[in-house]
Amino acid sequence: MLARPLFYFVTVLVEVCLVLVHEVFIRQRAAYLEPGFGPPPWLHSVSSTAAFVVAVWASRRARGDERSRFSWALLLLSFATALSAPLLFWSFAHHVVFAIAALCVPACVGALLGVVLHSGWLALGRALRGFDFLAWGTNPFRLLTAGAVLLVSLIGAGSLGMWRGAAGAGMVLAVLAGWAPALLLYLDRVSFGSARLARRASWLALLSASTLLLVSLEFSPLSDYASYTSEVVFAKRTPAGRYVISSGQRNLDLFCDRMLRASSVDDYRFAESFVHPALSLAEHKRRVLLLGSGDGLLEREVLRHASVSELRVVAPDAALAELSATLSWLRTRSARAMSSGKVRLTAAEPTSALLAGVGSFDVILVDLPDPIDYIEGKHYTSYFYRLLASRLAPGGVGVVQATSVSGTPRTFVSIRATLEAAGLRTLAYRAPLPSVGDWGFILFSHRPLTLPRALPDGLRFLTPAALPGLFALPGELASLRGEPSSLHDQRVVSAFEAEQRALFGGAD
Repeated sequence: MLARPLFYFVTVLVEVCLVLVHEVFIRQRAAYLEPGFGPPPWLHSVSSTAAFVVAVWASRRARGDERSRFSWALLLLSFATALSAPLLFWSFAHHVVFAIAALCVPACVGALLGVVLHSGWLALGRALRGFDFLAWGTNPFRLLTAGAVLLVSLIGAGSLGMWRGAAGAGMVLAVLAGWAPALLLYLDRVSFGSARLARRASWLALLSASTLLLVSLEFSPLSDYASYTSEVVFAKRTPAGRYVISSGQRNLDLFCDRMLRASSVDDYRFAESFVHPALSLAEHKRRVLLLGSGDGLLEREVLRHASVSELRVVAPDAALAELSATLSWLRTRSARAMSSGKVRLTAAEPTSALLAGVGSFDVILVDLPDPIDYIEGKHYTSYFYRLLASRLAPGGVGVVQATSVSGTPRTFVSIRATLEAAGLRTLAYRAPLPSVGDWGFILFSHRPLTLPRALPDGLRFLTPAALPGLFALPGELASLRGEPSSLHDQRVVSAFEAEQRALFGGAD
């Protein structure tokens, strides 16, 4: 009968260690480091492997009771495992702190895992050999049950997110840490000196892991895993909404209230395509007005032009601008553009800012949300575009993001017709973006526009060779008649809703 509790203990220990290895050394590494932010992934592997090897070597040379060492190492491993995902989640906003955590967490877990496995073999090895554990434990039914439990554990941890997966593994390790002193007493008939203290400390470990599991519901609710197909690595709630950074396929995506704002896979394509044609066509580019954005990526591209002396950013959501100035990932990708002395940030509704009198500008960039409702739709009306025209200096050029050319073509031609109804000359183009598809842009000015020619050096996507293809729009757009949208008849909203239903909710 001694084999039964020993078999259950060892089986659970082996399975939770496999889950631990998957969560800390594979899943967290892939989500946080493989997108290219922080230390290189190979350094994560080296630090964890080196710590494991050194810990096994130190455990072999250590003196004292291996049973006590096994119990306390198991206890500390439960703390380290439960804290691994929250530490990476909270430190992600700060580059240096994150780099330290990204290397120290796997090293700490690897070292403790090495001590647990080595000292556990010493503490339990005699009993395992004495009870012919291998023959007893290789019963096909027991192996099938153990395999099923391991499969369910891995699937459960994967579906509940990294934070809950790590906390769950920490809870199981805490239970094993509390069970270990009693099992060792049961096997050897002699207790070790700190057994009672170790059992009490295991309750603290279980309470800590359970608390982290509950806290995860606030920072990373279960609804995230229905809304985002990739791993959620960071989230922050602001008065303007909830920002989430997800990681998948070696890239990071920024969402605001589940709407994609930026993706490291193609944010440079969008930013270059949006900014440089307008600035290249403008007669002057001293003063630039940017409506929307605030994430620093468009601002980075504007500041490539040395002749820009002032970039006025009017952002309805100042929280995003603050986040881009503090969040290390965005600050790095934007080359700290939001901290430039040329950038002047105003938190205001775009229409109110234009009416308040912000002067005239050589270039106007309009990156406002899609016309999903009448609140956003007012930024796609002839009234709003006349306000833009009044702020555009002679010889100036503006550009608006005009939704998808392929997914919402009627919306695209409606936006262009509305700009022209406001008395502006237009020139349309598109850019293929892997994250959202073939995206449309419309240049506008008081004068006729030609194909841009002079582009700044160092661009990754927008090159003189690529420009003609971007301005060659699909032929089917020529057959679509755009209907201008007014403040009291927002036809662009109706067109966008109908096309969205056709794309995602069935035909209208």
